[in-house]
Amino acid sequence: MNLAPATTFGPEAAGGFDFLAELRHELRTPLTAIVGYTELILEEADPAVLAVVGTDAGTIVEVAKRLLSTIDGQLRSHLIETGSISLAELRFAMRTAADELHGVVALVEEEVADLGDGPVRRDVARVSAAVARLTTLLADGLTSTSVAAGVVAPRSIEEDELDRTETLPGRILVADDNADNRELLVRRLTQQGHDVVAVPDGGHALELLARESFDLLLLDIMMPFLNGFEVLRRLRSGGRLRTLPVIIISALDDIESVERCLHLGAVEHLSKPFNPVILNARISATLAVKRLRDRAEAYHAAIEADLKTARELQLMMLPAALAGGGLNGVVSVAGHLDPARRVGGDLYDYFVGADGRLYFLISDVCGKGIPAAIYMTRAKTLFRVLGARAAAGEIDGAAAFLGAMNEELAHENPSLMFVTALLGVLDPANGETDLANAGHTLPVAVTGREAPDFLAVPRGLPLGLAAGPVYASRRVVLRPATTLVLYTDGVVDARGPEAVPFGNERLLATLAATATVDPQALTAGLVAAIDSHAGAEEPFDDVTVMAVHFHGPLG
Repeated sequence: MNLAPATTFGPEAAGGFDFLAELRHELRTPLTAIVGYTELILEEADPAVLAVVGTDAGTIVEVAKRLLSTIDGQLRSHLIETGSISLAELRFAMRTAADELHGVVALVEEEVADLGDGPVRRDVARVSAAVARLTTLLADGLTSTSVAAGVVAPRSIEEDELDRTETLPGRILVADDNADNRELLVRRLTQQGHDVVAVPDGGHALELLARESFDLLLLDIMMPFLNGFEVLRRLRSGGRLRTLPVIIISALDDIESVERCLHLGAVEHLSKPFNPVILNARISATLAVKRLRDRAEAYHAAIEADLKTARELQLMMLPAALAGGGLNGVVSVAGHLDPARRVGGDLYDYFVGADGRLYFLISDVCGKGIPAAIYMTRAKTLFRVLGARAAAGEIDGAAAFLGAMNEELAHENPSLMFVTALLGVLDPANGETDLANAGHTLPVAVTGREAPDFLAVPRGLPLGLAAGPVYASRRVVLRPATTLVLYTDGVVDARGPEAVPFGNERLLATLAATATVDPQALTAGLVAAIDSHAGAEEPFDDVTVMAVHFHGPLG
């Protein structure tokens, strides 16, 4: 596509980038280099050199910026007003300023000719090369490989609204196909203390990002092989790079392109030639946000590690199974606890007392998470301490046992935490079992002869709410091959699709179908049924089951 004098273009597209956007990119690229390198001369040259070239260098910057304004005016305002643009008019509007620019740069070249091969002379050579590229574009036209539609007015940014806080160093990757743009960005950012790596296209950027860590990516849009849009799309497709902050620095700054960049996950879009103050402010803000996010992620990871350890410790507190008639060959016990969160407030515990009887407890602390887990630990400790007293004859029966636990938990309980509990004491000599209930779900008796059914155990007040209540108990004599199934309300409340609870009927049906003398198999079958019912639904409560199987009396 050549800059033919008689050619007039409208906004319609034939695919790819807008011809006018491509044209702006081609013309602005050498001007970006001219402004950037000349400003570096003005900032970095020693006073003696500035005394010679300072005035002319300032003129170069002023004329180049005037040319940039001309490009925007011709390719934006005129198109908006008329719906088309004459390339001949554009070239005519730029010719005089471009000739002036060429003359001033030639003068500066003469002024630095005696400085030797130092940084100022090298930068002047770069400015001269960029002026030559601009002159060639205006004289011979430019080649465009793709066209598309849409040019609208640029955004404006008020510098006095910027946060001018000092930039903290970061590791920054620059991806731009133009060598001058890369050089300018590397030098600017290095001055600010950043560690900067530059690559010529999006493919190299993705390869480097896959191997190394960076805090920020400065990305051009219009690059060969893999443009900036595609780089953004691949970054945001998943993996560790999806949160990498990206600032777009591009001559393609129509609203459609800016919106597309932001939609694809860029945090900012800056136009070329970039303003160093604005660039520094945007980088500072972006790196500050990234550091906050990194600290938050590190804190979250530490919390997750602590909770994982807490869960492991909590599960280690659970008693080992009494398998195969583990208590004198007549009683077997198994249990399962699955916290809804990393840690939970459910508990099951059992032990054989000095009197030879089995003491067992299942409980459910109000709430979830760490507070419930801590309170659960207190309840377990009380169960073991008071259980030793009960086995020694100091506490008579399950109801008195619950009452003693309640008095301790209610003492100095300003948070009003509480726990439901079902406590039992089983005599292996005859199967006689004493049961007491502090607001807990009813146990189920599974015999293998009759259908499983709930055992009515009088419910008292949950433990810890208030001192003084008296608990009632129920004594039952377990026949041989009977299993008592104790569970928390997370079992019957487990939600499946469309929030349907597992429920009491499904609980009884499952226990009937999985009836077995092996409490471990029975427990596993019930838990599997709950998991199958819940499917992919997230559990909202702890799920705890304990099965106590009485094989038959001693002797």
